[in-house]
Amino acid sequence: MQTRGTEIERLQEKIENLEFLLAQTEIKSLENQIKPHFLFNTLNLVARLIYLGKSQESLEVVYALSKLLRYAMEKKELVRLRDEVQYTKNYLFIQQSRYGEQLKYKLDISQNILSCLVPTLALQPLVDNAIKHGLEPKGGGAITIYGRLEDNNVVLKVIDDGIGIEVENNSLKHYAEKSASMGTGIKNIKKRLHFYYGDNFELNIISQFKVGTEVTIILPFKSDGEDKFIPSFWFNK
Repeated sequence: MQTRGTEIERLQEKIENLEFLLAQTEIKSLENQIKPHFLFNTLNLVARLIYLGKSQESLEVVYALSKLLRYAMEKKELVRLRDEVQYTKNYLFIQQSRYGEQLKYKLDISQNILSCLVPTLALQPLVDNAIKHGLEPKGGGAITIYGRLEDNNVVLKVIDDGIGIEVENNSLKHYAEKSASMGTGIKNIKKRLHFYYGDNFELNIISQFKVGTEVTIILPFKSDGEDKFIPSFWFNK
């Protein structure tokens, strides 16, 4: 006969397995939320560049898209920050090819945090939100991706000078009410962060109407001890 302790352990294991599957499902939900419109717009961009005789530009966009797809196919729950940053850079390269001078971005990330392990798709959805809900309504603008090590925590910020959101206070609830897609994306990120870090993380949003929005993620620093394998899609332009 199984002891009560054994039954509790098996129950805890089942709960952990269900939580893991939930996290996987939410990652896939984020991917599905991003891919359809982004792929459609990217393919239209490539077709337009080819039509205009800009073969080199179209080739660079195709290369960037192929690296995005390869990254998504890796299906890793945790990735090094450098890989997440490179994924986001490839995404921004495509968006910049689409918007031209209307979209500017800057990376301000310390080298000493690039080996930190973070949940996959922790940054790119925030950048996507900044473009769709901040810069597009304004007709363009700039995004800064910031990263620092502070008190053994990694502080990541996505800052835009877009239209901002007019809310009563800077709460996730009000963001979800004002923009369903933006609220869903951020809530999915928050749930996945909670899965990996419990209560040992922060996700903060500050927005001022007609000034911009700043989203901050604070995570415990945990370096990839090996940090030797560099995927084939990782290289700077």
